[in-house]
Amino acid sequence: MKSESNTRKNNIKYRFRTPLLTISHRSYALDDTADVSSLIDCAEGTDPYGFPDIAGQAIREFDYSRLVDYPHAQEVYDAISQYWKGQAKIIKENIILTDGSDGGMYLINNVFSRPGAVMLGVMPQYIDFVNNAKLAGINYKGIPLDRDRGYSINADDLIDAIDNEISIVYLDNPNNPTGQLIDLEVVEGILYKALMHNIIVVVDEAYGDYVSKNESAIGLIRSYPNLIVMRSMSKGFGLAGIRAGYLVASKNIMKYIRKLTTPYFLSDLTRDIITKVLSTENQIFVHSQKNSNYKQILRNNIGRGLHMAATDDRVSICALFHSDSEIDLRKEFAKEGINVVSGTDFDNAGQSFVRVRMPSENYFQNLIRAVKNIDLL
Repeated sequence: MKSESNTRKNNIKYRFRTPLLTISHRSYALDDTADVSSLIDCAEGTDPYGFPDIAGQAIREFDYSRLVDYPHAQEVYDAISQYWKGQAKIIKENIILTDGSDGGMYLINNVFSRPGAVMLGVMPQYIDFVNNAKLAGINYKGIPLDRDRGYSINADDLIDAIDNEISIVYLDNPNNPTGQLIDLEVVEGILYKALMHNIIVVVDEAYGDYVSKNESAIGLIRSYPNLIVMRSMSKGFGLAGIRAGYLVASKNIMKYIRKLTTPYFLSDLTRDIITKVLSTENQIFVHSQKNSNYKQILRNNIGRGLHMAATDDRVSICALFHSDSEIDLRKEFAKEGINVVSGTDFDNAGQSFVRVRMPSENYFQNLIRAVKNIDLL
């Protein structure tokens, strides 16, 4: 009897969505990092300089009795609106709080998941967004970036690919893994073409804090009702551990996304931290300058075997690739004591490609020694 019961349990056919049965989950974000704990971290997309002092102050001053109740703090919406006042007039109805930018990703792909939906993007780009779209049943059409052109994004290719087949355009800007930034004028051109075909454009600005606010697509929110911007507190603000982000879009788009979310996203403690951090001058500009200096030094120390993909020097990440496509570049960096993200975790990259996050000054010379050695392979 017990044997029959176990057989039945093993043969149950649950009614999962088909993509969940046929598509593998791909992500370079792993819970278990024990195998790389001894390496210098140049992989995680966090800020090596930590969070602003005001964030610690917000934690120390928080009234923990508030944790008894559901989160209701509204000041965070005012803080976000005030932060962007020089770029656009946005109000609470234009904002949805999310569990990091990834939380926004899940909402967006859920909203636009319908039979025959097609997402347009470039390859490589943030693989978690692409993979989540596929798992939601959205077909993905990625434009391969040319390795011989340093993986530079060609705006004309993107614009030409926008037609009635497409449901949504996804741009990570700055791009992950290369760190390159698409000019705002180009983003506007993509938005304009997409609007002519009733297509939504998602601009993922997870690494956007390293560049000027004037370069954010948030400045186009009022002009383009087909735009959704994703922001995160995890990168430039150094607050990956509080899992906070937000979406900005027109009220018309938000009324549909809001049907899938909850008013209780983010605890009052997290909301207080965001409010204070966004309301205070921060050190992101200093960090951007360090990134820029380090990338220039890095670029000057390679060029034989190693090459740097197109990138904006202010952004904390960049991509390196080797002339020899047979080299497993992540393994070579590990031999040098450096942990990086393998190109096998992205589409159209491969094992001779890695994503590198700039380390703090304490470890930068270790990175330089590693690239000098690998450049000679």
